[in-house]
Amino acid sequence: MGHHYVPRQHLRRFAVSGANNCVWMYDKQTRRFCQAGIASVAQESEYYDPEIEKALADVVEGPGKIAIDKLLNREKIDNAERSSLSLYFMIMVTRGPRQRRKSLEHSPEILAQIISDTEVEIRQWIADEPGNPMAHRRLQELEEVRAKFSAELPQGVIDQVRRPFWSERTVGCIHNMFWHIVPAPPGAHFVTSDTPAHFFECFGVGTLESEYTITLSKDFALIGERRRNAGIGYEKPQARIAREINRRILSHAERFVFSPSKGDWIETVVQKKAPYLSRINWGR
Repeated sequence: MGHHYVPRQHLRRFAVSGANNCVWMYDKQTRRFCQAGIASVAQESEYYDPEIEKALADVVEGPGKIAIDKLLNREKIDNAERSSLSLYFMIMVTRGPRQRRKSLEHSPEILAQIISDTEVEIRQWIADEPGNPMAHRRLQELEEVRAKFSAELPQGVIDQVRRPFWSERTVGCIHNMFWHIVPAPPGAHFVTSDTPAHFFECFGVGTLESEYTITLSKDFALIGERRRNAGIGYEKPQARIAREINRRILSHAERFVFSPSKGDWIETVVQKKAPYLSRINWGR
């Protein structure tokens, strides 16, 4: 059994009725549905280093499960539990294959920019001290680094990409949002995916326009927004908002979608290359 990049306790909240250890899984690549065991999905051999796997279980998933259970039962959570949930929510964006792929794709560009900026500094050093052999040596070393890493990323960068990124600032942004708890309308349900959370990347999570979305279970989702002060509100079910939530989650699925039931609408939405997504006006 490999390391789960979507926690099993999260997937169980989307289990097939009467089969708590199974979900319906849709594969974007093969365009097929199948009913799969939760223990065998959303996992990959050696996906994390052992110490990362342990930290995720002890620091993120355990406290997160306790706080989510409270939210779903309409129990109050204290500030420490809200902080644990904020960390959990951020990690649900960064730990999966989508974020890993995007980070690896952007790493060469970032590394090239760092090398370019360093070259400017060294050439200025040479201009200021043309007779300094150390400056010329550093430029030669930099060219060797550029040649080496243009063909292959340094192992240190790859190792960093494999670590779920968490930033105190980002966690704080989610913590300070107003959290809307949204129920699914009668006869409808929420889905999850190998990227269980969504935010508009053009806004990030720290701007006034930011919204963070995660489906907590097949019956409840959470949307965080920054136009109100931090708090929690339980909303009435609205079909329009429920559809928007599912579109958001499906738009960030890297390959797999997990659902309590099989539905053709899942394939229709998830296969769209640029689904239309809209921000929600909660009113005041």
